[in-house]
Amino acid sequence: MEKQLKLLILLFVSSTIDSTQEKTEIIHTTSNGCIQGFRNEYAEVFWGIPYAKPPTGALRFQVPQPFKTEEGQKNEIFQAIKPGHGCIQNCVLPIGACPETISEDCLSLNIYRPKRKCDQALTVMIFIHGGGFVAGASAVPLYDASRLVHLTNVIVVSINYRLGAFGFYWNKDLPGNVGLLDQELAMKWVQRNIHSFGGNPSNVVLFGQSAGSTSISCHLQNLVINNVHKPPLFHKVIIESLPIGVPLRSIESATVANNAFASLTGCLSSNDTTLCLQSLPSDVILQAQSLAEGADLLLEADKLTAGQPWEPTLNLIAFPLIYNHANFFAQNSSRIKIPILLGTVYDEGTLFIYETQTSTINYTDLQGYIGGLWNKENIIPINQAYNINFTLGADYHDVLSQILGDNVFTCAARYVLQSLSLYNSNLYLYVYNYLPNINTTVAAYGNSSAVPECYTKVCHESELPLVFNSDFVLPYKLTLEEQHLSQLIGKAFTNFAKTGNPNCPLSVGDEKWPRFKNTTGQNILLTLPKSFIESNHRGAICDFCNTLGYDF
Repeated sequence: MEKQLKLLILLFVSSTIDSTQEKTEIIHTTSNGCIQGFRNEYAEVFWGIPYAKPPTGALRFQVPQPFKTEEGQKNEIFQAIKPGHGCIQNCVLPIGACPETISEDCLSLNIYRPKRKCDQALTVMIFIHGGGFVAGASAVPLYDASRLVHLTNVIVVSINYRLGAFGFYWNKDLPGNVGLLDQELAMKWVQRNIHSFGGNPSNVVLFGQSAGSTSISCHLQNLVINNVHKPPLFHKVIIESLPIGVPLRSIESATVANNAFASLTGCLSSNDTTLCLQSLPSDVILQAQSLAEGADLLLEADKLTAGQPWEPTLNLIAFPLIYNHANFFAQNSSRIKIPILLGTVYDEGTLFIYETQTSTINYTDLQGYIGGLWNKENIIPINQAYNINFTLGADYHDVLSQILGDNVFTCAARYVLQSLSLYNSNLYLYVYNYLPNINTTVAAYGNSSAVPECYTKVCHESELPLVFNSDFVLPYKLTLEEQHLSQLIGKAFTNFAKTGNPNCPLSVGDEKWPRFKNTTGQNILLTLPKSFIESNHRGAICDFCNTLGYDF
């Protein structure tokens, strides 16, 4: 099966660079001169458009510099017909989410627009991929938006950004958080150029999943706290599976991780650490990055950030962040007036617990994890809330998965919207709870999944094949029922992008999405055979989690 998937993706990529393929009209842009893409069955696609100069040499670890077409090349046509390189990474994601090639010269974006012409400028949706800030790319089969734009009449832009140490290492001479600055520069490119593709720069929504949603939370914080962009770079947000309960890196924690990384490269003791790091081959950086992740797993063993040193850091100058997610939303709720659609999947914690804890978790282990991750004084209250009792020989993987899913994702999402709903009426909450057919599951997790439990549970990232409804992920089609659910999700997301309301327009037979109100706590539960409205999803447990807080 894995060989079949690789062959399919290679065929998909090679077909897009066939010289006989139908080309689009030539697009004249402000930043990149002339660009030409290709047409597939559903859409016009422009792949690998550079938005920044290659961040190599002296630009490694530095603030990204805008791409500019040289004067003598402005009349040359850039052929945007093959995927740009993914950023440097060791990708362990499913094959449909990993780039075919990697390079430091990776700061590019992709544009998908409907083939049919429209008299008015189209809503623009900018997608930020997940992957724990260490893996993933934009121009991969899982995120192919051709069919989505065909069915919903929007423009989708997907972006690459620097990952791992390349995007999030910093020292006294380097700014840090440059992966976020990459994303910001891509948004600025959209503002300057998307009108040339028929897009409306005044109606832009950010959407992303996992690390992509963390990025969106950071950009929203930058917008609200620092008020740096006028007009704003985006106007609405769709946030999928935001790990609200996982804190951003403190300067103290990040400094330890950064020093460990620099030491592993041999550059920490150099007279000029930055110059030394900038002169190393990228594969040396990548190897040291992986070793630093292992060291961090030991140093931060009792924290939710363990083994994840390459995340945004608080209180840096270049991209200033002062709040963790939950505190940002709670303490600034009166200032956050932007429409927000927020959602989780039903079994958010399963992937993380089964992926990292491969041996049996007994009762004693469980108590240690609870005390380590959520403080020792909370062991007894958590045991009582989840009705945890000692059973000889029992495995507590599922119990720990549920606790993690509630405290990091599900209940934390409800808490955020409860805070915001006092001042913001444009809030929507979904819970995705559909266990797809095996072919769709392979699209999300791969054929030889390290977490077979995700074939029987609705795990983190399981909604993605249905969000994009891509024909290019697998040699299989979605079932008719899955097509219906996929189109319902796609229509709701794009309606929200266009109007701030997932119901506008609403088709006959579709379940109406309720606005989130603190009084009812209603969400839509996305499932088959039919989605429905819930009140107060996991209410009693979430009330308890609120008493613990979400800032550990």
